[in-house]
Amino acid sequence: AGNFSGIELEKKLAGKIISLGPFLDDLKQGYRGSTSPKDLDTFFELLYLYFTSPRMDTAVFEKSIDNLLNQVKFSRENPRVAFYDTLYKVATENSPRTIVIPTEKQVKSIQQEDIYAFYNKAYGNISGYKFFFVGNIDKDAIKLPVAKYIGGIQPAGETVTWRNVNPGFPEGITEFTLHKGKEPQSQVALVMRGDYKYNFEQNLISKYLVKVLNIKLREKIREDESGTYGIRVMPQISKYPEEQYQLVISFGCAPDRVDELVEVILNELKDLQENGPAEKDMAKARETFLRERETDVKENSYWIKKLEDISFHDSELMSDEDYNAAVKNVKAKDIQKAAGKYITLDHYVYGVLKPESAE
Repeated sequence: AGNFSGIELEKKLAGKIISLGPFLDDLKQGYRGSTSPKDLDTFFELLYLYFTSPRMDTAVFEKSIDNLLNQVKFSRENPRVAFYDTLYKVATENSPRTIVIPTEKQVKSIQQEDIYAFYNKAYGNISGYKFFFVGNIDKDAIKLPVAKYIGGIQPAGETVTWRNVNPGFPEGITEFTLHKGKEPQSQVALVMRGDYKYNFEQNLISKYLVKVLNIKLREKIREDESGTYGIRVMPQISKYPEEQYQLVISFGCAPDRVDELVEVILNELKDLQENGPAEKDMAKARETFLRERETDVKENSYWIKKLEDISFHDSELMSDEDYNAAVKNVKAKDIQKAAGKYITLDHYVYGVLKPESAE
């Protein structure tokens, strides 16, 4: 940033507690960072330089490209990474924007000038930016650096915003098997996606569903069947660009147990739809929600994420009392209904990684 190279900037900040850098998500971009109260002025000065004086350094760019090429080569040799690259390409109908592992050609096509132009457009224009600060902050002490450094950045052009390039999802049941690697192990993943109604009640119920599924499948697959050391249910819910949910169930196991364990999982999913969750699983999930809330509210990271979420989704901040009451009000029938809606046993992507010797 500014006239400082990376090494020079590191020396300049020696002894100071400052972390700052740009981030880029599918729908938004910005800066995230942290600092100590005594280094607040330097933090804002650095933020100002990030906005107004990005540095183009050819040596750093070339080294970054070389590092990325090495990472790509290493990743392509990793069976698990190659598997998830294939999985998400299949699950997004080969969308050109789905890149888990870029090709060598894609990496070499990156131009320094294009990066610089993109950075100036996305990160150099303060129009549309919102700033959130939490933690040990003196409100009077922060006013001057905010006015000087953030207030001193001139807007440049129109506000950059997202557009809908949401990828598709295959119809029916789509299956694939990737043979890669020498180790006698398999990786299995099921992906389900569909329409969703984004609001606090549905978000809480869907989170309950995921916690119950993790408890239920972990007990059945890992403990009862001794089929895997770990099984995960990973959710993703979105309001923009479309109200949508996605569930990914993944686990590793011996290649000769894949079919057996997938059948067990599908039966457990069907059982949840037909009979709902066990009360013991509901109690575990409920206790986890309440405990997590109690500890989360003590962390700055929770509050910065909460403020960002409230702003982006136009939602409201709930008191601890209201949140705890909502958690306790979710019933087993709510989870059963959600399972019927979000677990689509006739519509999913099913991928398996097997060793090359299993071909």
